[in-house]
Amino acid sequence: MRTLFAAGVCAASFALTPVPAEAGALNLRHVGADAKFVVHIDMEAMRESEAGRSLLGIITRVADDAFDDIKDELGIDPRTNIDDATIYGASDDEGDLVIIVHGNGELAAALDRAREEIEDIDAGSARGVKFEMWDAGDETLFVFEASRRDATTVVIAFNEGRLVDAVRVLAGEDDGLRGDAADAVGQPAGNAFLFVSVAGDMGLDEFGQASDVLRMSDRVIVQVGGDESLEVSLDLTADSHDDAKNLLGLLQGAVAIARIAASQPDFGTQEERDAVRALADGMQVESDGRRVRISTSLDPAWLAKMIDEHAD
Repeated sequence: MRTLFAAGVCAASFALTPVPAEAGALNLRHVGADAKFVVHIDMEAMRESEAGRSLLGIITRVADDAFDDIKDELGIDPRTNIDDATIYGASDDEGDLVIIVHGNGELAAALDRAREEIEDIDAGSARGVKFEMWDAGDETLFVFEASRRDATTVVIAFNEGRLVDAVRVLAGEDDGLRGDAADAVGQPAGNAFLFVSVAGDMGLDEFGQASDVLRMSDRVIVQVGGDESLEVSLDLTADSHDDAKNLLGLLQGAVAIARIAASQPDFGTQEERDAVRALADGMQVESDGRRVRISTSLDPAWLAKMIDEHAD
């Protein structure tokens, strides 16, 4: 069962979104009001964008076995059967996690196949929400499904309260992220098909060499999108103006180091040096008050070529 669930999460991380609502762009009113991090993947936008389709092709070449595993386990292909997905939580505790997936009728069929593999499924109801409790061995999954015609929304949580709250927010019965809380998370750009936002202290400053950057940041936003080119950006909101200046210096220094490395004859092959130089030259670092941004525009064909040549 854990293998099955892992495949489901993998599928979800390729396309998460709200339920009794239309699939597509992130709507913060469909996210729990206490959310401190939000991940949204708009597969529909990716499929409709030239850059997105190119990125899907790159991902397929890199992770084709993973997609095959998902299809073997669940009978769905997240590239075609999922429209979007949203994951959010109030902390890094698994019990706070909410997973929302919106897809077509194949998603509902996949749930039916999963139910056949689970020996213990109970029905539950709370605050007007009917749901299922799946015995996953060492944990219980709380699952809500809403299907109509060829559209299916699935909500998964690890405790009853989180599931019920999430479904009620999706249905408009309870308030989602609004006002200052929504401003803290931020909003995806119009052409974004991947949006990751972490607001407040989520323990991210514990990770390796990025600690200095994350320690000074009150909010981190990563976006990937674009029409013909892939637009990639990292936005950091610093705790103070002084920290913003330090962040700006760190990011500018990182770009400068990449340029210097690309000029060294003992740094990889000439082709690798050219690739690093092209990437560094395309980086833009800018600041506005406490916000610092590093961004670049990538040619999907160039990116695919680099990945294919250095996949090993």
